Amino acid sequence: MIFWALVVVFTLIVGYITIPIFGRYMDFYFVIVSEIIFFILGIALIFFTIRERMDKLLKKFLILTRASAIGFFQYLFCTNLCKLHLSLYQLQEN
Repeated sequence: MIFWALVVVFTLIVGYITIPIFGRYMDFYFVIVSEIIFFILGIALIFFTIRERMDKLLKKFLILTRASAIGFFQYLFCTNLCKLHLSLYQLQEN
């Protein structure tokens, strides 16, 4: 259930980024909330994977793939922070 919720939220985020018509109907706050939900679902899946008894190789693979859900939020945050810094730097130059 949590996995499919993660897939739906990821699809909405990617749709917002890549399909222009999504941007008209979804505001910026929707993206922030969906990224936070995506981050929390990724942490929940890692927690459940660690608690589950399974083969070591499968467990490592699942933890690695679910860690990418956490890294996606951090990537977007750092990218936007760099863009903000660059735009402020360009304003200072002018």
